[in-house]
Amino acid sequence: MSTSSLLPCCATSRKTRDQSVLETGDGRSIQIVNQPLAHGGWVATQEDITERRAREADHPSGAYDALTDLPNRALFRGQLEA
Repeated sequence: MSTSSLLPCCATSRKTRDQSVLETGDGRSIQIVNQPLAHGGWVATQEDITERRAREADHPSGAYDALTDLPNRALFRGQLEA
């Protein structure tokens, strides 16, 4: 039995990574990433990014470290020059 007979909709595998964000009815943002595998198939991950989006809205883009939420050098230099 061939792969195409088992999974006709997936017989042509994607070669590129696919990413999208789903907005739920209750206001959450879910990021969905589909990563193809070298020998067929893919890995799909879903991540709730609601809090990350809220932080990004509160801080200027690129001015705060994503891991520690501390100001970075670019913000510091900008404040010194102002």
